[in-house]
Amino acid sequence: MPIENILNDLKLEFKDWTIQVGSLDFEKPTGKRAFQISFTAQFVRFDYGMLGEDMNRIVDVMDKYDCPLYDPQVPKRYDKESQ
Repeated sequence: MPIENILNDLKLEFKDWTIQVGSLDFEKPTGKRAFQISFTAQFVRFDYGMLGEDMNRIVDVMDKYDCPLYDPQVPKRYDKESQ
């Protein structure tokens, strides 16, 4: 996975959010919205507390890299085959 490209795109998409130095924690300056990123060579994981519109922005970024969303609360994988 092109992790550096994904992280750069997320930083651009959420440029008005505060990014914690030395970590991948994004926080919206106003309101209680945030997410944290963790990753390996096989996946990127987002832990969050945000609005659906924020999550849609993440989904749009990840879609550029053909990375489907998996929601463990459902549990369901949202990829082109399941839509």
